[in-house]
Amino acid sequence: MDRFFRPSRRSVFTGAVLAGTVMTLGSARSLLAQSPSTSIASLRRLNWAGIMIEHGDAVVYIDAIRPGEGESVDASSDRRVKYALISHAHGDHYDPAFLLETMGDRGVLFHHEDSVVDQRPLRLNPVAMWQPAFMPRSGADIVAFPVPASDGYGDSQVSWVIQCNGKRIIHCGDTLWHGRFWDIGQAYGPFDYAFLPINGAQQDLGRFEIVGAPGVLTPEQAVSAAQALRAETIVPIHYGNPMPPVYLEEDDAEARLRSAAETAGIAVRIMAVGETLSW
Repeated sequence: MDRFFRPSRRSVFTGAVLAGTVMTLGSARSLLAQSPSTSIASLRRLNWAGIMIEHGDAVVYIDAIRPGEGESVDASSDRRVKYALISHAHGDHYDPAFLLETMGDRGVLFHHEDSVVDQRPLRLNPVAMWQPAFMPRSGADIVAFPVPASDGYGDSQVSWVIQCNGKRIIHCGDTLWHGRFWDIGQAYGPFDYAFLPINGAQQDLGRFEIVGAPGVLTPEQAVSAAQALRAETIVPIHYGNPMPPVYLEEDDAEARLRSAAETAGIAVRIMAVGETLSW
């Protein structure tokens, strides 16, 4: 049977405190305990770190970018209302021209209020940390919360908690390990799926050098993050595109993830680009 999150009084209170807002217990529960509807939701893996979720009238693109040369991914949707979320404004996570083509000029981009984003003709909607973004606002088929993340090169970055049709998902961009995983897991977990980067990337570009410290979660760190988040299944993202000597990745990332996850008792689901989950 599909499960969906039913928060305890303690977890609701924790989320309200972390958000820095005054919430009634009833209003917090209505956000965090969304019951499944009779309609089907779907999630499609896009290239690199991107995913697309569809439910009801809404489709949301998360860290969706234009496919590279030789790549093929269908990012189209006929849903009436289109939205995008970005973890941060790096070019491999935010492609405003592609989003404009995909969503049209009525699409809405949600981003954390501290992120500096390109002002080309997208409709921008900044969101404070821990605060809900309703998609669409009138129906809330999909609800997302920006939560803390840590960028390996010092830029503003968030992860996104997504509630959709009774499932709880977290998408973690290309974060590295940080202590707020524990807070997120307590306030919003458990998660059905955690989309986690695993390539432990380092780059030699401009003022940044290869220094032996990963700027992105390694496979083993991704499993540790999943444990703190209370995630049932890891779906790895953000790996498989090394460009030495400028951009280095961890070796055997997928195999190492499976090994560490098996030890921790966490499932791993490898999703090919274009593959879809439905519930």
